[in-house]
This record gives sequence, C-alpha cells and structure tokens, in this order.
Amino acid sequence: HVAGIMGATGNNGMGVVGVSWRAKIISMKFITSNDAGSTMDAVLCFDKMIELKEAGQNIRVCNNSWGQDAYGEYDHAMKDAFVAAENAGIISVCASGNQNRNTDVQPFYPASYPVNGIISVNASTGADARAGFSNYGLTSTDIMAPGEGIESLSMGGGYKYLSGTSMACAYVSGAAAMLFGLNTNLTVAQCRAVLLDPASTDATAETLSTTGGRRLNLAKCVRNPKLFSPVLRISRNGNSVVLQWEWKSGDVLEESSNLTTWSASPFYGPPPVTIPASQQRRFFRIRM
Repeated sequence: HVAGIMGATGNNGMGVVGVSWRAKIISMKFITSNDAGSTMDAVLCFDKMIELKEAGQNIRVCNNSWGQDAYGEYDHAMKDAFVAAENAGIISVCASGNQNRNTDVQPFYPASYPVNGIISVNASTGADARAGFSNYGLTSTDIMAPGEGIESLSMGGGYKYLSGTSMACAYVSGAAAMLFGLNTNLTVAQCRAVLLDPASTDATAETLSTTGGRRLNLAKCVRNPKLFSPVLRISRNGNSVVLQWEWKSGDVLEESSNLTTWSASPFYGPPPVTIPASQQRRFFRIRM
C-alpha cells in the first residue's frame, strides 16, 4: 500500500497512480506480520541501506511508515542510524503516529528524533483538516499530507483503502524522490527546505507543526525556485552594477545598484565595489 502511494506507475490504464512513477524501491524488513520488531534490526537495515548507497546505488529517500512509543529515554543507536543516513545523503521521511496526541509532550519515534535529516508527517483529510487519529506537534512534526481513506495496492493483489500517517508519510517520500530526480545535486538540507517551504505547501486551519500546519502541494513543490541553485550573472551598466540570478525554471531576479566606493587593486584585477547600505541586507561586497 505504501509502496503504491510512493511509486505506482501512471498512464497505464491500471489501478492507482503513485507520486514518483519512475522511482525504484528497495524494501527492507525488520517488522513481522504481527507488528513485532526490534530497533536493533532496524539499525541493521539502515546499515545495509547506507552500504548499498556507498556501493553506488542511488538511494536518496528512506520512507519510515512505522514507529513506536517511547517509554523513558529514546534509543540512541537508532537515532545515530538516522544521522548516518543524513550524512550519506539520504533524507528520512517518518510517520508522526496515529495516537491523536501532542508529540511535543509525548514523543513518537523515529519521527520525534532531533535529527535534521528527518521530516515528520501528519495526516490530513480531504477537507485539509488534521485527521482525527493523527499525532501533531508544534516543534516535533513538520508537514501534513493526505492520510485518510487512501486507495492503493493491497498485499496479494488488488487495491484497498487505508488511513494513517503511514500513508501521509509515503506521499512526502514520493515528493522527495521526485525532487531528487529533478535535481540530482540536491542535498538533504536543500530537499528538506524545498518540501517545507511555504511556496511548496498550502495553508490549512491547523497550526501545530513546524510549518504552521501546512499541507504538501506537489505541483507547487516541483516549481519552487529553491529546487535549483540560481546562476549569478554580474555585469556593469554605466555607473551601475547589475546582479542577475536565473533559475532553471526560467525565473529571474535582477538587482541594480549605483557604484559608490572604489579602491585601487592594481595587482588583483578590477577594484572592489561596495553596495550601498540599503542593499547590504541582500549582498555585502562583490568584485567587478
């Protein structure tokens, strides 16, 4: 079900459509059919994932549609595994949990680990409200995505509807995979920034997440200028310096400023240009 949300092929006249049609999925299992599993085995899965990444597999997203309550101190080995994944260039998307509680007060792991490479996902309804079962947290959760009455693939064949933050998590994982496909040089931090940016999301009536309860909007996400690093072009026009940033999307930002301060630099090329104080919040000093 989760795999179908992330990557079921579209435009083939069959079943359902996933978010990132061309994504390839590697499945790693540490939880039994009875929902039993140990964090030690989960850590081994992360070790194997990172090993495959270092061997050349282009693994960029780790979907974590699982979790557990924390009774006392969290598992440091598990947290370290998520840090190692982040350092390997893999973003981890985690379900925030289905207990309808504030995870700022009572954490749910792994979504609540204080790791920059983790995105914690709450479930939203078709009316853009938080699903009644979904956890929430002003500082411990990040974004909402559809998680109520989601149709996808069923084990053994066919299709079925399920609800949960596991489904919401899969939507964000699929979006992350699409972003990495569009910009292969994207870092974990950059991918996180694009996914959680207001320009990639829609406002809802909710407020309890780091984005203020915003819900992922994939169409906006893939058009976010932050997805591509801009090319900076510097030119001179009379007594002005022109700075132009151009993104792959075609968006252009141009700034022009009068030259005000010169100092001789005969041995190091053209003289430095100091930008007026009114512009210094954007850029400090450039060389022409």
